[in-house]
Amino acid sequence: MAALNYSLEKLDIISVDGKELNIIDLMMEMSIFESITSPFMTANLVLADSGNNIMGNLPIQGNERIKIVLATADSDKKYTYDFRVYSINNRISSGKIQAYILKLVSYEALANEALRIGKKYEDYGHKIVYDIMKNIMKTNKTIDADDACKYKMKFIPSNKRPFELIYSLASKCISSKANPTASPPPTTGSTTSASSTPSTVGSAAGKLKGSAGYLFFETYNGYVFSSIDRLSDSGSDGYGGKPPVATYEYSITNTDKDQGNNSLKILEYTFDQELDIFKRMRMGTYSSLIVFFNVNTGYYEEYVYSLSDTYKNMVHMGSAEKLPKGQKDLSQYPTRIMTQIIDHEAFYNDTGVASPETKDTSGKPTEFPDWKKFYMAQSIGRMSLLSNQVLNITIPCSLQIHAGDKLNLLLPNVAAESQRSTQEYDEEHSGVYLIQDISYNFKRGNRQAVSSLKVVRDSYGMKNKPSKVK
Repeated sequence: MAALNYSLEKLDIISVDGKELNIIDLMMEMSIFESITSPFMTANLVLADSGNNIMGNLPIQGNERIKIVLATADSDKKYTYDFRVYSINNRISSGKIQAYILKLVSYEALANEALRIGKKYEDYGHKIVYDIMKNIMKTNKTIDADDACKYKMKFIPSNKRPFELIYSLASKCISSKANPTASPPPTTGSTTSASSTPSTVGSAAGKLKGSAGYLFFETYNGYVFSSIDRLSDSGSDGYGGKPPVATYEYSITNTDKDQGNNSLKILEYTFDQELDIFKRMRMGTYSSLIVFFNVNTGYYEEYVYSLSDTYKNMVHMGSAEKLPKGQKDLSQYPTRIMTQIIDHEAFYNDTGVASPETKDTSGKPTEFPDWKKFYMAQSIGRMSLLSNQVLNITIPCSLQIHAGDKLNLLLPNVAAESQRSTQEYDEEHSGVYLIQDISYNFKRGNRQAVSSLKVVRDSYGMKNKPSKVK
């Protein structure tokens, strides 16, 4: 199985004073990157300059535009990219030839470094992100911020950069479709000794349930601000997610016999990570004890977040409806202790009690409560669980798939041939995965291209056994 052919129709460099040069003949290799963990796209462009010396004659000094027009064999669509030069690496010279790597980035990444936000915000998280990108960043790219957040928030950015501010609020956002709960402790005013045995830590604490956390990133199609649950939803869990964009299969024999469309083949795959118990226990993924102190009332509370209690409140890509027994056992006792200050009156000037939990009916609670109980442990656990299974795959290059998309992956049942005849796929490790990172890689010599992907999911198993790729 081979990589797909591609067509590089335009590769121009435009100096800061408007001088434009065609550098297609100089290109040796090129890679374009997208990631759900990055607010901007990046690219690497390897050039071999023979006698033109555009480094000195253009010259290249930073912030030059690189315009790229590409097409791959799996689609008639032409893809146009617009990057800026931010670094020059590995420059070597030999006679009249010099080679170097241009490091490229989206324009918004450079603009972000120069912008600071001083205005006060009072709104839902998704609306704040849209305002930042449209009115402060002034991007003309599409902004998908339709995944509504549950609670309003109010804050003063204190001159933070746009992306810094967005990431600070992303972990605090809760999907409007989620139902977080904070059950009160069975007894109040109790404390927990640091020397307590595992069987008693958190025994007098309340329980936290729910899911939280958003991701913000850029793809070819624009910017995305979405909850992790929406990205995990294949369209049947009520979060407004999209189904997998394609089904890819790996042939254990590496032949095309009865394998159909070659563009939908997995060329290589390796499992990067499957579980990391120590890391997740230290992060409190399975269970954590959160101590809250309300500075307005002097009230002290302890709550336990347990993944086994809230697993069913999350959207999962795998078929496992319950937390595996091993992880369920680990979620019985808190492995991380966190302390947080609750301040409901930070933006409240009335004479009544600001806390929405109070039984005092003499006044109206604040419009902007401190919702740490509903998002802090929940967002940590949800983000960590997302990469429960990490898989690296290489496929024929397709510019139609992007970071944040989901793929159906059919992996072979590595067993005896007699067993494979009745169970063709590994039903534990096949199924729906979310694309975390994707790199589109192009080489000049053979005019072929591949995509390298890191895909993740939070649970094992195939929800629906896909039909064989046609």
